[in-house]
Amino acid sequence: MSDDAAPLVEVRAVSLTYGRSPRRLTGRLRPSTPNAPALRPTSLQLRAGECFGLVGESGSGKTTLGNCIAGLARPTTGEVWYRGVVVNSAHGRPRLTRARGVQVIFQSPYTSLNPRRKVGSVLAEILRVHKLRPREQVWARVLELLEEVGLAPEHADVRPGRLSGGQRQRVAIARALAFEPEVVVADEVVSALDASVQAQILNLLARLRDELNLTVLFISHDLAVVRQTCDRVGVMTRGELVEVGDVDEVLARPRHPYTRALLDAVPRLDAGATPSDG
Repeated sequence: MSDDAAPLVEVRAVSLTYGRSPRRLTGRLRPSTPNAPALRPTSLQLRAGECFGLVGESGSGKTTLGNCIAGLARPTTGEVWYRGVVVNSAHGRPRLTRARGVQVIFQSPYTSLNPRRKVGSVLAEILRVHKLRPREQVWARVLELLEEVGLAPEHADVRPGRLSGGQRQRVAIARALAFEPEVVVADEVVSALDASVQAQILNLLARLRDELNLTVLFISHDLAVVRQTCDRVGVMTRGELVEVGDVDEVLARPRHPYTRALLDAVPRLDAGATPSDG
């Protein structure tokens, strides 16, 4: 996609401050004071078909921005545009339709799935409730979704508790794909998995992105994963987006001091070092 093409998603000066906190002094509550903003006014564009990485330490505002884009949180100021239409703003409820819009894959595959529901039942309910398939085609689509994420048909009759972490995350991906979204917010989707399983899930996401022409907002604190996975990257700290650019350019020649500090904090193996005694 060319740089001058219209963005699929555009964030315009979006900020979010969560509520107000009462102050306590000598056992008495004082008038409430505003919390620090979780997200300061932020503008960002997502291009169709790209994987955009969002990095920063915990509490930097990455997930808050992702939730605003997905319509899971209403911003305090600003607007989110999707295909040229305002779908989330401070002045009304989010208007982004779940089907064929934006979906989220959450961090923990252990808490994001209902432990009492069989996998096939979860996927089938989405297809029926949102009328994504005629009733007679629902089960065939369930099996197709499982195949897309590398699971066998028999996994449809299994509850999440009998699945490994990687298998659960594959189910979570299948649940998002059931809506046939154009945009997927992948929020720390491999951070709870072992390294070998991380690679499998990352390869799966890359394949699905190519096959389905997905646009991915990839939220992570792992710079190595972002370098491997993403086309562009944005760096966040204290609720502010401080640097945006092509991933190779930003990680090789960072301009902002925080980006440089983030890169300096990545552990490196010194080939010339010798192990110390003890």
